[in-house]
Amino acid sequence: MNCIGVDIGSQEHVAYFPDRQETFRFSNTNSGFAAFQQKLTSHAEQEKLLVVMEATGVYHQRLAQYLHHEQVQVVVLNPAQVKYYAKSQLRRSKTDPVDARIISEYASRHDLKSWVPLTTARQHLQQACTAREAVLKTQQQLQNVLHALQQQAEPCGAVLEVLTQLRQQLQEAQEVLEDGVQQTLESQAELQEEVQLLQSVPGIGPVVSVQLLANTGSLGRFSCSAALVCFAGMDVRMRQSGKHEAGRHLSKVGHASLRKAAYQAALGAIRSKSRLGEYYRGLRLRGKPGKVALCALARKILRIAFAVVKQGKPFDPAYPGP
Repeated sequence: MNCIGVDIGSQEHVAYFPDRQETFRFSNTNSGFAAFQQKLTSHAEQEKLLVVMEATGVYHQRLAQYLHHEQVQVVVLNPAQVKYYAKSQLRRSKTDPVDARIISEYASRHDLKSWVPLTTARQHLQQACTAREAVLKTQQQLQNVLHALQQQAEPCGAVLEVLTQLRQQLQEAQEVLEDGVQQTLESQAELQEEVQLLQSVPGIGPVVSVQLLANTGSLGRFSCSAALVCFAGMDVRMRQSGKHEAGRHLSKVGHASLRKAAYQAALGAIRSKSRLGEYYRGLRLRGKPGKVALCALARKILRIAFAVVKQGKPFDPAYPGP
């Protein structure tokens, strides 16, 4: 397999062709993608081509989707994989062509899974949920500024009026985004079904179920529940060397928003009389600290959420549990 590495940039990408040992620069535009595609078609055995890139923010998405549409096999890597591989090779230089070559080398030595884009509806759901989270964060920041201003000895009326208007606009924006999320869900029977399955799990309500969908794209795309737990950064990391043992804690190498959604689900579950609530209380009775028990419950909820979506069956409270 001829693995072509692509170093992603906001304005320009750099591709490395290992068979020719040459680089090719092209812009992050449709015309640039077309030029790169033309370069690819000059290879005699196109079916053996593999274009590999890192998940660099959002800048890789347009190229990956374009190539997938053109039936080119694409792989999108976690940047950490390439970073540590480069360190293992004692690479001292860091330039765009060097990075593209390292990506190509890494791909040629590993068995990689092809990238498949999400459906348009799932992409729109992700975008709406991301925007909603940004609006909520800005609302909280604005509320803090308003509170501080109101405590001043001589608050400025004009400033208060402007900030109050901004708060109202943000509230309206939040409502528009939430309506958009609801419309997306209602227009797709598959998404509706997944949301209903997730809400059968204690602790997962309407908001958290949508967050789980948006932050993963689809829980069913993971090979196993352990992969989902790792994606959220909720896998346990151990540090031990000789007589030194630092204990066990969450790796937190993963999707922070997904981890937050799992915590929210766990907080809801501990107040319930379900088996999950009993699981949390059992851990506390055995002497586990509250935070440790909460993380264990959040991890279990992720595993159950994966199972109900993968099997297409709602959560069964009578199923043998912990």
